[in-house]
Amino acid sequence: MARGARAQGAGGARRGERGGRVGRGSGADSRAAGRSLTRPVLVRVDAQAELNEAVDWYERRRAGLGVELVSAIEEAIDAIAEAPQAWPRWQAGYLYRKYVLRRFPFVVFFTAEGAGIQIVAFAHAKRRPGYWMRRSSQ
Repeated sequence: MARGARAQGAGGARRGERGGRVGRGSGADSRAAGRSLTRPVLVRVDAQAELNEAVDWYERRRAGLGVELVSAIEEAIDAIAEAPQAWPRWQAGYLYRKYVLRRFPFVVFFTAEGAGIQIVAFAHAKRRPGYWMRRSSQ
């Protein structure tokens, strides 16, 4: 998965075939080389910003911990991209699905409607539930 970001329309960025930036730095991640994904993944700019804040916070706590968070997020995005319908809906009646990270207290909220997947939030599991819902129509 490429880590450099390009602006994508209204509030998002694309990561090559997959969507927005997620990691730090530039270059390509070897896990995505040669793999053809059926749905592009879009990471909203505001979701990327909150992930960057979390990565910085974890790095201040212990060197390398923020990198481990990015790795866990990248694994989550890989799993979401491979089978978005496998992850449960956030609540009945909503289009949002969620992927709960195992090691870190974060939930990846996304939609998988149409041809693509949109990451709406990298939300802390213990803070402000549902704050990210206002982003869906922006």
